[in-house]
Amino acid sequence: MSTSYRDTEPENFGVLRPGEVRSANASAVLRYLLASGPTPRSTLADHLGLTRGPVTRIVALLMERGLVCEGEAEPRPAGRGRPRVPVMINPDALHTIAAHVGATQVTVSRVDLAGQVHAERTAEHDGSPVSALEITSGLCNELSRCHPARVLGIGAVSGGWVDATSGVIRDHPRLHWQDIAVRDVLEEATGLRVYVDSAAHSHSVADIVFGLTFGVPDFVHVFIGNVIEMATANDGRVHPGLDGFGGDLSNWIFDISGKPLPALEVISDFAVRDRARTEGILRPDGTFEDLVALSPHDERARGLIISRAERAARLVAGIATIFAPSAIVVSSGVVATQEAVHTLEEHFEELLRDRPRPELIVSTNWRTPLATAGAAIVVEKALLNDPLRRTTETLPQLRSVPAAQDGH
Repeated sequence: MSTSYRDTEPENFGVLRPGEVRSANASAVLRYLLASGPTPRSTLADHLGLTRGPVTRIVALLMERGLVCEGEAEPRPAGRGRPRVPVMINPDALHTIAAHVGATQVTVSRVDLAGQVHAERTAEHDGSPVSALEITSGLCNELSRCHPARVLGIGAVSGGWVDATSGVIRDHPRLHWQDIAVRDVLEEATGLRVYVDSAAHSHSVADIVFGLTFGVPDFVHVFIGNVIEMATANDGRVHPGLDGFGGDLSNWIFDISGKPLPALEVISDFAVRDRARTEGILRPDGTFEDLVALSPHDERARGLIISRAERAARLVAGIATIFAPSAIVVSSGVVATQEAVHTLEEHFEELLRDRPRPELIVSTNWRTPLATAGAAIVVEKALLNDPLRRTTETLPQLRSVPAAQDGH
């Protein structure tokens, strides 16, 4: 007789045991500081719904572990009491390595606990899993040695169907990868803990962890690059999908001059790049980055980027009418230039002129989210779930390596 989910242990419905309350509150404090920046203890207490005594004790525990520190005292008007001292994340308490495996290249970044990028390396790969993961592990090893701060883990991000639980890329249609055990390969090659997730899902986690959507109750993140994906989030949690499946927008249909075409052939980075090559705007080996660099000086290059932003606005507006979220976040190559950002915003507003319109949040520095996405999944899974226990149990085991003498 098969076992039904109803026959398993019952949920505790969110009830915390006494020993778990302190760590849950510590997680809440860390999450608030990561998302909002330096904050006095009294403000923390007010926003988290705690009394000041518990907040003071939690902050002391986090300071003992080196995760937070005190900032510069805030001056107060004369006669209004002692200056308020803000508490802030200690950026170098822990670092993460973020690895983005794209359709043609790997981007690996070293990111501090506050979400700032310290170093970054990019390399082309030939499309095979062996090549891409060998390059990725090599760059991860290089960046793990470029700073003395301990590395909490590696966050590996890829497009396609990614099973975060097993660390396996189930299907990457652009690369034609199936069932690639990314986590196992990278852990073997680096000796570091590895966390793997999809592009849109990990970017959504970063939106929450590093405060881009601070105060937003629910949102949709739309990633438009060489893959086109989306993820949804409610009350600070990103919907994972069944085994990481879902959110693929590649086959969203566009009507181009009466011809139905999938989004992947219309608004992806490689579709725009290929058109630029065909029209002689780029050399046969020219990249999407080359097109972006050329656009301020070449009207045809600029026109391709602007046309792509207009079409992307149709996709984003369509998602808004289906999900009606409080906000929509857009990231990746579609917002590679400031003019593309303005075009996307203007057309989105026009398309939803007579309807409820979500706030449109654009990650204007289109490269940085590649790093913060990988960093966020490590911070979320390896630290924020239970920061007091995890720092006590795992920090002594984290690999700490001497900084390389290469100027980084």
